[in-house]
This record gives sequence, structure tokens and C-alpha cells, in this order.
Amino acid sequence: MWSHYREELESTSRVFGSLAWGDGPGGYPWPLDPLHWWSRIWEYPFFAAHLANLAQPGARPRLLDIGAAVTFFTLYMRAQGLEVLSMDADPAMAAHFARVYHRVAPALGLSATVPPYLIAEARETELPGESFDVLTCVSVLEHIPGWELALQEMKRLLRVGGHLVLTFDVNLTPESNGFTLDEVGRLLDCLAQDMEPLTAQDREIPDDVLHMTNSPCVTHLPRVRRSILKGVWPPTALPGKISRRLRRLRHPPAPATVKNLCVYGGVWRKR
Repeated sequence: MWSHYREELESTSRVFGSLAWGDGPGGYPWPLDPLHWWSRIWEYPFFAAHLANLAQPGARPRLLDIGAAVTFFTLYMRAQGLEVLSMDADPAMAAHFARVYHRVAPALGLSATVPPYLIAEARETELPGESFDVLTCVSVLEHIPGWELALQEMKRLLRVGGHLVLTFDVNLTPESNGFTLDEVGRLLDCLAQDMEPLTAQDREIPDDVLHMTNSPCVTHLPRVRRSILKGVWPPTALPGKISRRLRRLRHPPAPATVKNLCVYGGVWRKR
């Protein structure tokens, strides 16, 4: 399943990448090729697989993508029949999105009318409650101060029976980024109060997980390996197969001082 959705996403990502930034990023601050950035090569297929179950013929679920920035994935979701509202706290994103959409939409068979782009804080969107069928949040929640308020807002915005598809980074070492294991526990407890988990994952994150020193890209791409060993990280892309179970690979390269990477992905339904 991972490979199937990876191929679908690669196709959209190539079209997006060839058209969106033709005259340069124009001040856009994030990676221009997000599918191959850090753990996204795993996360985006995870989202695509679960969203495929929601975009049924004749249905057009309303989806809010929190912390959307400007990526190929917004257009991919719209092409799958979802009514997507992108949201970000950065006020510059609306103009970036409009510029990119005009260039890419015709090639993907989408409407020429630029969809709305919401500039709002995740902790207080001021949107009506229970107004979305699906909420997506791709490794954003752990970067929001007061993330508990953002999580409560997500639950408020979902209609009963609606789905939250969420990934977040987990901090396994003192120098890593992401939620601590204690925060992961609090987050899952908060969701459990009025959300039903639809994915089965252990509460205790295993110590033996995929991280940046044992990723397949390290052993197969010399440029990436050199970047890691020299302490220059991240490079411009992170290709390579990333296991859904985040298991350690055999024969890792020489140790390097870089941050561990662990990602938790889950789907919940509002009761």
C-alpha cells in the first residue's frame, strides 16, 4: 500500500515541482520538494491511504488542512475529490498559494478559480464548530506553543463522525525535536476523551526506531551520507524507503551526531 500511494504522490509532486516554482521561490521559506523532506516520504502516503477511504464517489468531504503551507499535497487532495481549505498562521502563505495554484491547477485538471486560503492560528481559528468532515495536520502540532489548545480546537471543528488524520515528531533523545514521551501520553489521553482511535499503535514508542543515521538514503546516496557525517543536515531532499513501522535497518553507517527522528501517525473519529 505504501508503494502504491507513494507512486501516486510522486506523479503529482513532479507536476507541481516542474511548474510551481519556475521563476524561483519568491521568498517562500519552506522546502520546495516536501515529499522528499525528512519523514514526509512516509507521512504523505500515510495520509493519502486514509483519505482515499473518505473520498467516495458522490461524496465531497470538507477538509481543513492545518499548517498547510504551500505544497503539492493540497492539490493532490483536491484532485481526489476533497473540498480542501488550507490554513496557516503565516500571512504570506495566501499569496504564495494563489501564485502557485494559477500555474499548476490546469495541468492537474482543477478549476481555474483559486480556492480560499485561511490565515489563522491553530489554537483559535474563529471558524464555526463542527464544520469539517476531516482535519489533517502533517507534523505541525508539535511546533505550536500551547498545542493542547490547538488540539481542543481541532476537536471542536470536527463534526460528529468526522476524522482527524495526524502525524507528529517524537523526541527520543534530549537533543531531538518533537513531543516527549510524556507529551505523547498526554496527547493520546486528550484525544481518547471524545475521539475513537482507528489506527493501532503502541503507547510506548520503541527505542529502536528509524533515525537519520540509519536511513536507507545514507547507505545509498553518498552526498547525503557525507552531509550527515560532516554535520551539514538536512540536505535538500530525503529520498529512500521509510518503513511504516519505523524499524531499525541493518548495517547502519558510521555513527554521526544528528537528531533522532521518530514519527507517530494516527487516525481518530469523533464520537
